[in-house]
Amino acid sequence: MIFSTGSYSQHRYASIEEVAAQAGVWLEAGEIGMVVGYGRQSPFTDLAMPNFVNRVELLATELVWNQFCDYNLLGYAKLGAREAARGKGGVAVMVKPCELHNLDILTEEGNMSGVTRDNVRPIVMRCTGIVETKRLNAYTREMTDLRVQTKCLDCPEYTAAHGAGAVAEQKAGREDYQAYRKLIEDDAGVNWGVTLDKCLHCYACRNICPSCYCTQGCPADEAATAHVTNALKVIKGIDASRQLVYNLVRTWHIQPRCSECQECERVCPVGIPIMALKAKLGRDFDGEGSPGDVIGFLTNFAARITPVAPPGGAAPSEAAPT
Repeated sequence: MIFSTGSYSQHRYASIEEVAAQAGVWLEAGEIGMVVGYGRQSPFTDLAMPNFVNRVELLATELVWNQFCDYNLLGYAKLGAREAARGKGGVAVMVKPCELHNLDILTEEGNMSGVTRDNVRPIVMRCTGIVETKRLNAYTREMTDLRVQTKCLDCPEYTAAHGAGAVAEQKAGREDYQAYRKLIEDDAGVNWGVTLDKCLHCYACRNICPSCYCTQGCPADEAATAHVTNALKVIKGIDASRQLVYNLVRTWHIQPRCSECQECERVCPVGIPIMALKAKLGRDFDGEGSPGDVIGFLTNFAARITPVAPPGGAAPSEAAPT
Protein backbone atom coordinates (compact mmCIF):
# COMPACT_ATOMS: atom_id res chain seq x y z
CA MET A 1 0.00 0.00 0.00
CA ILE A 2 1.37 3.45 -0.78
CA PHE A 3 0.57 6.72 0.87
CA SER A 4 0.24 10.34 -0.15
CA THR A 5 3.86 11.17 0.60
CA GLY A 6 7.04 9.86 -0.97
CA SER A 7 7.43 8.30 -4.39
CA TYR A 8 4.45 6.71 -6.12
CA SER A 9 6.85 4.22 -7.68
CA GLN A 10 7.65 2.72 -4.25
CA HIS A 11 4.78 0.49 -3.25
CA ARG A 12 3.67 -2.88 -2.07
CA TYR A 13 0.36 -4.46 -2.96
CA ALA A 14 -2.72 -4.22 -0.77
CA SER A 15 -5.37 -6.85 -0.11
CA ILE A 16 -9.02 -5.83 0.09
CA GLU A 17 -8.82 -6.32 3.87
CA GLU A 18 -5.93 -3.88 4.06
CA VAL A 19 -7.89 -1.38 1.99
CA ALA A 20 -10.74 -1.45 4.51
CA ALA A 21 -8.39 -1.24 7.49
CA GLN A 22 -6.18 1.60 6.26
CA ALA A 23 -8.98 3.58 4.64
CA GLY A 24 -10.95 3.27 7.88
CA VAL A 25 -8.09 4.91 9.76
CA TRP A 26 -7.94 7.74 7.25
CA LEU A 27 -11.70 8.29 7.30
CA GLU A 28 -11.92 8.32 11.08
CA ALA A 29 -9.07 10.80 11.28
CA GLY A 30 -10.73 13.07 8.70
CA GLU A 31 -7.71 12.76 6.40
CA ILE A 32 -9.89 11.71 3.46
CA GLY A 33 -13.52 12.27 2.62
CA MET A 34 -14.16 9.07 0.69
CA VAL A 35 -12.70 5.93 -0.82
CA VAL A 36 -13.06 5.43 -4.57
CA GLY A 37 -13.13 1.70 -5.16
CA TYR A 38 -15.00 -1.17 -6.79
CA GLY A 39 -18.46 -2.38 -5.84
CA ARG A 40 -21.14 -4.68 -7.19
CA GLN A 41 -21.03 -6.09 -10.72
CA SER A 42 -23.01 -4.20 -13.32
CA PRO A 43 -26.00 -6.12 -14.74
CA PHE A 44 -25.19 -4.60 -18.13
CA THR A 45 -21.41 -4.96 -18.50
CA ASP A 46 -20.66 -7.54 -15.75
CA LEU A 47 -17.79 -5.32 -14.61
CA ALA A 48 -17.41 -4.30 -10.97
CA MET A 49 -18.86 -0.80 -10.86
CA PRO A 50 -17.11 2.19 -9.29
CA ASN A 51 -18.21 2.72 -5.71
CA PHE A 52 -17.77 5.73 -3.43
CA VAL A 53 -17.66 4.97 0.28
CA ASN A 54 -17.51 7.66 2.96
CA ARG A 55 -18.48 5.66 6.04
CA VAL A 56 -16.08 3.41 7.92
CA GLU A 57 -18.70 0.75 8.70
CA LEU A 58 -19.38 0.22 4.98
CA LEU A 59 -15.80 -0.35 3.86
CA ALA A 60 -15.75 -4.10 4.58
CA THR A 61 -19.04 -4.78 2.79
CA GLU A 62 -19.19 -2.24 -0.04
CA LEU A 63 -15.72 -2.65 -1.57
CA VAL A 64 -14.56 -5.64 -3.62
CA TRP A 65 -11.46 -6.68 -5.49
CA ASN A 66 -11.69 -9.41 -8.14
CA GLN A 67 -11.06 -10.25 -11.79
CA PHE A 68 -13.94 -8.03 -12.93
CA CYS A 69 -12.40 -4.77 -11.62
CA ASP A 70 -11.56 -3.29 -15.01
CA TYR A 71 -12.47 0.39 -14.64
CA ASN A 72 -9.55 2.79 -14.32
CA LEU A 73 -10.69 4.65 -11.22
CA LEU A 74 -8.14 7.43 -11.62
CA GLY A 75 -10.76 9.12 -13.75
CA TYR A 76 -12.22 10.12 -10.39
CA ALA A 77 -8.93 11.44 -8.98
CA LYS A 78 -10.19 14.99 -9.45
CA LEU A 79 -12.56 14.32 -6.53
CA GLY A 80 -9.50 14.68 -4.32
CA ALA A 81 -9.40 18.43 -4.88
CA ARG A 82 -13.11 18.69 -4.08
CA GLU A 83 -12.76 16.78 -0.83
CA ALA A 84 -9.70 18.83 0.10
CA ALA A 85 -11.71 22.02 -0.43
CA ARG A 86 -14.30 20.62 2.02
CA GLY A 87 -11.60 20.19 4.63
CA LYS A 88 -11.51 16.39 4.20
CA GLY A 89 -7.94 16.13 2.97
CA GLY A 90 -8.71 14.24 -0.23
CA VAL A 91 -9.66 10.74 -1.40
CA ALA A 92 -8.17 7.26 -1.43
CA VAL A 93 -8.32 5.45 -4.78
CA MET A 94 -7.91 1.75 -5.54
CA VAL A 95 -5.35 1.54 -8.36
CA LYS A 96 -4.01 -1.30 -10.50
CA PRO A 97 -0.21 -1.34 -11.00
CA CYS A 98 -0.57 -0.69 -14.73
CA GLU A 99 -2.42 2.56 -14.00
CA LEU A 100 0.31 4.22 -11.94
CA HIS A 101 1.61 6.04 -15.03
CA ASN A 102 -1.69 7.94 -15.15
CA LEU A 103 -1.24 8.97 -11.55
CA ASP A 104 2.31 10.18 -12.13
CA ILE A 105 1.11 12.34 -15.02
CA LEU A 106 -1.84 13.73 -13.07
CA THR A 107 0.39 14.80 -10.19
CA GLU A 108 3.07 16.20 -12.48
CA GLU A 109 0.39 18.33 -14.13
CA GLY A 110 -1.34 19.07 -10.83
CA ASN A 111 -1.63 22.79 -11.58
CA MET A 112 -4.05 21.82 -14.36
CA SER A 113 -5.47 18.47 -13.20
CA GLY A 114 -5.93 19.49 -9.55
CA VAL A 115 -4.39 16.18 -8.41
CA THR A 116 -1.62 16.34 -5.81
CA ARG A 117 0.18 13.87 -3.58
CA ASP A 118 -1.77 15.36 -0.68
CA ASN A 119 -5.32 15.04 -2.00
CA VAL A 120 -5.11 11.62 -3.71
CA ARG A 121 -3.94 8.55 -1.77
CA PRO A 122 -3.53 5.59 -4.13
CA ILE A 123 -3.89 2.05 -2.84
CA VAL A 124 -2.16 -0.31 -5.25
CA MET A 125 -3.88 -3.68 -5.58
CA ARG A 126 -2.27 -6.99 -6.47
CA CYS A 127 -3.60 -7.76 -9.96
CA THR A 128 -3.29 -11.17 -11.61
CA GLY A 129 -5.35 -10.28 -14.69
CA ILE A 130 -8.74 -8.86 -15.65
CA VAL A 131 -11.06 -11.20 -17.52
CA GLU A 132 -13.08 -10.65 -20.68
CA THR A 133 -16.66 -10.19 -19.56
CA LYS A 134 -17.98 -10.80 -23.07
CA ARG A 135 -17.28 -14.48 -22.41
CA LEU A 136 -19.47 -14.52 -19.28
CA ASN A 137 -22.71 -16.50 -19.59
CA ALA A 138 -25.46 -13.91 -19.11
CA TYR A 139 -27.82 -16.45 -17.51
CA THR A 140 -25.61 -18.57 -15.26
CA ARG A 141 -22.90 -15.88 -14.81
CA GLU A 142 -20.28 -18.57 -15.25
CA MET A 143 -17.24 -18.27 -17.43
CA THR A 144 -17.38 -20.83 -20.22
CA ASP A 145 -13.80 -20.07 -21.26
CA LEU A 146 -12.03 -18.01 -18.63
CA ARG A 147 -9.29 -15.85 -20.14
CA VAL A 148 -7.74 -12.49 -19.51
CA GLN A 149 -7.98 -9.42 -21.66
CA THR A 150 -5.36 -8.98 -24.36
CA LYS A 151 -3.89 -5.94 -22.58
CA CYS A 152 -2.97 -8.12 -19.58
CA LEU A 153 -0.76 -10.37 -21.70
CA ASP A 154 1.72 -7.52 -22.16
CA CYS A 155 1.64 -6.49 -18.51
CA PRO A 156 4.82 -7.24 -16.51
CA GLU A 157 2.72 -7.75 -13.37
CA TYR A 158 0.71 -10.48 -15.10
CA THR A 159 3.89 -12.11 -16.37
CA ALA A 160 5.39 -12.01 -12.87
CA ALA A 161 2.28 -13.61 -11.41
CA HIS A 162 1.94 -16.42 -13.97
CA GLY A 163 5.44 -16.95 -15.35
CA ALA A 164 7.00 -15.89 -18.64
CA GLY A 165 6.63 -19.35 -20.18
CA ALA A 166 2.93 -19.64 -19.42
CA VAL A 167 2.23 -16.13 -20.72
CA ALA A 168 4.20 -16.76 -23.91
CA GLU A 169 2.12 -19.88 -24.47
CA GLN A 170 -1.09 -17.90 -23.97
CA LYS A 171 0.04 -15.29 -26.46
CA ALA A 172 0.83 -17.94 -29.05
CA GLY A 173 -2.60 -19.48 -28.66
CA ARG A 174 -4.63 -16.28 -28.74
CA GLU A 175 -5.64 -15.15 -32.23
CA ASP A 176 -7.23 -12.02 -30.81
CA TYR A 177 -3.96 -11.04 -29.14
CA GLN A 178 -1.96 -11.66 -32.30
CA ALA A 179 -4.41 -9.60 -34.36
CA TYR A 180 -4.22 -6.78 -31.82
CA ARG A 181 -0.42 -6.74 -31.83
CA LYS A 182 -0.32 -6.84 -35.64
CA LEU A 183 -2.60 -3.81 -35.85
CA ILE A 184 -0.53 -1.94 -33.26
CA GLU A 185 2.70 -2.60 -35.12
CA ASP A 186 1.49 -2.21 -38.71
CA ASP A 187 -1.57 -0.20 -39.71
CA ALA A 188 -0.91 -0.40 -43.44
CA GLY A 189 -4.25 -2.10 -44.07
CA VAL A 190 -6.29 0.59 -42.30
CA ASN A 191 -7.99 3.41 -44.16
CA TRP A 192 -7.85 5.84 -41.26
CA GLY A 193 -10.01 8.43 -42.94
CA VAL A 194 -12.93 6.05 -43.29
CA THR A 195 -12.29 4.45 -39.89
CA LEU A 196 -12.24 7.74 -38.00
CA ASP A 197 -15.29 9.00 -39.85
CA LYS A 198 -17.29 6.35 -37.98
CA CYS A 199 -16.84 8.43 -34.81
CA LEU A 200 -20.14 9.61 -33.30
CA HIS A 201 -18.58 12.47 -31.34
CA CYS A 202 -20.13 10.99 -28.22
CA TYR A 203 -17.01 11.82 -26.15
CA ALA A 204 -17.14 8.44 -24.39
CA CYS A 205 -13.37 8.02 -24.90
CA ARG A 206 -12.63 11.47 -23.51
CA ASN A 207 -14.97 11.10 -20.55
CA ILE A 208 -13.57 7.73 -19.47
CA CYS A 209 -9.91 8.68 -19.84
CA PRO A 210 -8.16 9.59 -16.55
CA SER A 211 -5.70 11.77 -18.45
CA CYS A 212 -8.42 13.84 -20.13
CA TYR A 213 -8.99 16.20 -17.22
CA CYS A 214 -9.56 19.55 -18.97
CA THR A 215 -12.93 21.06 -18.13
CA GLN A 216 -12.58 24.17 -20.28
CA GLY A 217 -10.85 24.98 -23.52
CA CYS A 218 -10.44 21.41 -24.73
CA PRO A 219 -9.07 21.60 -28.30
CA ALA A 220 -10.97 18.42 -29.17
CA ASP A 221 -14.49 19.48 -28.14
CA GLU A 222 -17.22 20.06 -30.70
CA ALA A 223 -16.93 23.84 -31.03
CA ALA A 224 -13.13 23.82 -31.28
CA THR A 225 -13.17 20.90 -33.72
CA ALA A 226 -15.64 22.66 -36.03
CA HIS A 227 -13.53 25.83 -35.92
CA VAL A 228 -10.31 23.98 -36.67
CA THR A 229 -11.94 21.97 -39.46
CA ASN A 230 -13.14 25.17 -41.16
CA ALA A 231 -9.74 26.81 -40.73
CA LEU A 232 -7.99 23.85 -42.31
CA LYS A 233 -10.31 23.93 -45.31
CA VAL A 234 -10.25 27.69 -45.88
CA ILE A 235 -6.62 28.43 -45.06
CA LYS A 236 -4.78 25.21 -45.83
CA GLY A 237 -7.08 23.61 -48.39
CA ILE A 238 -7.35 20.40 -46.33
CA ASP A 239 -10.84 18.90 -46.35
CA ALA A 240 -10.84 16.92 -43.09
CA SER A 241 -13.96 15.82 -41.23
CA ARG A 242 -14.67 16.89 -37.66
CA GLN A 243 -14.46 13.24 -36.62
CA LEU A 244 -10.97 12.92 -38.05
CA VAL A 245 -9.83 16.17 -36.44
CA TYR A 246 -11.30 15.19 -33.06
CA ASN A 247 -9.63 11.78 -32.98
CA LEU A 248 -6.27 13.03 -34.22
CA VAL A 249 -6.10 15.95 -31.80
CA ARG A 250 -7.28 14.01 -28.77
CA THR A 251 -5.00 11.02 -29.40
CA TRP A 252 -2.05 13.31 -30.12
CA HIS A 253 -2.56 15.21 -26.86
CA ILE A 254 -3.05 12.10 -24.76
CA GLN A 255 -0.25 10.00 -26.24
CA PRO A 256 2.48 10.69 -23.63
CA ARG A 257 -0.06 10.48 -20.80
CA CYS A 258 -1.56 7.16 -21.84
CA SER A 259 -1.13 4.05 -19.66
CA GLU A 260 -2.82 1.91 -22.34
CA CYS A 261 -5.56 0.85 -19.93
CA GLN A 262 -7.74 0.66 -23.07
CA GLU A 263 -10.78 2.11 -21.32
CA CYS A 264 -11.32 4.32 -24.38
CA GLU A 265 -11.55 1.32 -26.70
CA ARG A 266 -13.86 -0.51 -24.28
CA VAL A 267 -16.43 2.29 -24.25
CA CYS A 268 -16.20 3.28 -27.94
CA PRO A 269 -19.59 2.35 -29.45
CA VAL A 270 -18.20 2.02 -33.00
CA GLY A 271 -15.00 0.12 -32.26
CA ILE A 272 -12.35 2.63 -33.32
CA PRO A 273 -8.87 1.11 -32.68
CA ILE A 274 -7.59 4.03 -30.62
CA MET A 275 -4.49 2.22 -29.39
CA ALA A 276 -3.46 1.55 -33.00
CA LEU A 277 -3.95 5.24 -33.81
CA LYS A 278 -1.83 6.17 -30.79
CA ALA A 279 0.88 3.79 -31.98
CA LYS A 280 0.72 5.28 -35.47
CA LEU A 281 1.15 8.82 -34.17
CA GLY A 282 4.12 7.75 -32.08
CA ARG A 283 5.68 5.78 -34.93
CA ASP A 284 5.05 8.01 -37.94
CA PHE A 285 4.71 11.49 -36.53
CA ASP A 286 7.17 11.57 -33.64
CA GLY A 287 8.63 15.01 -33.11
CA GLU A 288 6.47 16.80 -35.67
CA GLY A 289 4.47 19.71 -34.30
CA SER A 290 3.77 20.50 -30.65
CA PRO A 291 0.69 20.07 -28.40
CA GLY A 292 0.10 23.81 -28.49
CA ASP A 293 0.19 24.07 -32.30
CA VAL A 294 -3.00 22.26 -33.31
CA ILE A 295 -3.23 23.80 -36.77
CA GLY A 296 0.43 23.06 -37.46
CA PHE A 297 0.02 19.47 -36.36
CA LEU A 298 -3.05 18.92 -38.49
CA THR A 299 -1.53 20.67 -41.49
CA ASN A 300 1.29 18.14 -41.38
CA PHE A 301 -0.74 15.06 -40.59
CA ALA A 302 -4.43 15.35 -41.49
CA ALA A 303 -3.75 15.57 -45.21
CA ARG A 304 -1.98 12.22 -45.07
CA ILE A 305 -5.03 10.32 -43.87
CA THR A 306 -8.02 12.33 -45.11
CA PRO A 307 -10.87 10.10 -46.27
CA VAL A 308 -10.65 8.66 -49.75
CA ALA A 309 -14.11 7.45 -50.67
CA PRO A 310 -14.05 4.13 -52.56
CA PRO A 311 -16.15 3.66 -55.71
CA GLY A 312 -19.84 3.64 -54.92
CA GLY A 313 -19.28 5.19 -51.49
CA ALA A 314 -18.96 1.91 -49.63
CA ALA A 315 -16.10 1.57 -47.18
CA PRO A 316 -13.56 -1.13 -48.00
CA SER A 317 -13.74 -4.14 -45.71
CA GLU A 318 -10.26 -3.56 -44.32
CA ALA A 319 -10.90 0.09 -43.59
CA ALA A 320 -12.45 -0.29 -40.14
CA PRO A 321 -11.15 -3.27 -38.21
CA THR A 322 -13.14 -4.30 -35.17
